[in-house]
Amino acid sequence: MKKLGVSFDEICTDNWEAFSSVFQEYTHKIGKKYTTNIEGNNTLLRHRIRRVVRKTCCLKTI
Repeated sequence: MKKLGVSFDEICTDNWEAFSSVFQEYTHKIGKKYTTNIEGNNTLLRHRIRRVVRKTCCLKTI
């Protein structure tokens, strides 16, 4: 993450083992209550991107 130039104060994840080993040096919050809002934002973004793509790529066959 440091190589990418991404900065953050804490990591919020579910209880998946891989996250614990990868993010050892960061403040790591584990639990569904921390990830619910993040997942909701991801879902909303995915939905809106699909809508934009669908509207601009529709072709009518004659």
